[in-house]
Amino acid sequence: MLTGLSTFLVGCVPTYEQIGIWGAVVMVALRFIQGIGVGGEWGGSVLLSMEWARTNRNHGLIAAWPQFGGPAGFFLANLAILAFSQMSGDQFLSWGWRVPFWLSLIMVGIGLWIRLGILETPIFQKIIAEERVARAPVIEVFKLQPKEVLLTAFARMGQMAPIFIYIAFIFPYGMQVVHLSRDFLLTVLQIGSVFSFFTVLFSGYLSDRLGRKPVYIFGAAATALRVCLVRHDQ
Repeated sequence: MLTGLSTFLVGCVPTYEQIGIWGAVVMVALRFIQGIGVGGEWGGSVLLSMEWARTNRNHGLIAAWPQFGGPAGFFLANLAILAFSQMSGDQFLSWGWRVPFWLSLIMVGIGLWIRLGILETPIFQKIIAEERVARAPVIEVFKLQPKEVLLTAFARMGQMAPIFIYIAFIFPYGMQVVHLSRDFLLTVLQIGSVFSFFTVLFSGYLSDRLGRKPVYIFGAAATALRVCLVRHDQ
């Protein structure tokens, strides 16, 4: 709900001509709220999926399905932007870009309906029955596993930072520096999303067979190599 409603409100942000710099301030605040919502639900969805896995041999593949939602949602979002870019034409920057954000309320309703129908896992039900639920889980984790929290945060930072280059910075760079069309960039990103449909699940499968650490290290090294190649091209 937090993510979905803030996404809808992005489409309602007044323009610079209407409220000046406050438009950018409101946009950043809404993006911050989106991030809190995504961060709160993403980890929980992965854990929920993993706990429902029947054996340890398929934890990686099952836990990869929530990650599959990333490229799938990105594909649908870009498809909507591409469609309204074609429909609105020269008016895209005035109102065309807002419509997909407004329509996201439909996805909020569907997501809420699905989320409320998901049962707690047997593992968590057992913890509830034994009254072992921590009153302040976040504080408990920092007390018991501070090293793991920091290592995970830094590992994820190296993974997440390049993503925003690929999905966000590519538009101002591609349009203003390379002088490519917006629709061309959207089409290229769509192709990348389709490839991710397969690589995300395949990586989860490989993690069950080869181990989590080797697969993650390979992904980190491949990302670093890709960034180096982009810098070399520039």
